[in-house]
Amino acid sequence: MSGKWGAAGYPFIEEEKGFQIAAYDYSEGCKYCGIGWKQKGKFIFEKKPKSKNIQFLSPYWTRALFVRGSVKTVFEKKNISGIEFLSVYLKNGKEIENLYQLYVTTILSPGLIPGDLNMELCENKIKDDKLKKELIAKEIYYMGPWCGKIKYNYSQGDKRALFKKEIFEHQPDFVLTNEWFGSGAGADRQILVSQKVKQIIEQNHWIGPIKGANLFPIQVQ
Repeated sequence: MSGKWGAAGYPFIEEEKGFQIAAYDYSEGCKYCGIGWKQKGKFIFEKKPKSKNIQFLSPYWTRALFVRGSVKTVFEKKNISGIEFLSVYLKNGKEIENLYQLYVTTILSPGLIPGDLNMELCENKIKDDKLKKELIAKEIYYMGPWCGKIKYNYSQGDKRALFKKEIFEHQPDFVLTNEWFGSGAGADRQILVSQKVKQIIEQNHWIGPIKGANLFPIQVQ
């Protein structure tokens, strides 16, 4: 892995119907591309996630990362910085034991060097007036507004994200990219972790589909 940092990815929870979101404020976000949302409250599960082996969980529709108590214990013991552990709850108000949201507190300054990364510009892509009228008639045409911002797609084969080295100076172990990633109506900031976090995850065998963590290298210059 080039540099000190690597991006951390996590698997999805399979039970989409077992989850409720009461945690996000979309008032300042773009309704078309999803850029700009903010977390405002706690997460509420209809029922406890079944898997007891997975240590890292991230349902893609929540854009949040959850960890088991064993991860919390190790990270706190090793003084991992840049995170808070927030309790999560059942819909009856009871706190779920052995499950926490790992909330990343620091957003980096802009520093992504796009290169040949695939990207999406939030704009009206329907240029044909005839097609636009047809979509309006069918009530499936989005009338705007479009925010005009860019986000970068996720999996891009062998392409590695390239960042300016200076944005990582004097930063904690966990950070969020300033830039947004995703596709369609989904967008979030990517989690980047230090070499220290990478080593802890590897030493505790938390990598893979059973335990949940996946590490992807980035580049810095």
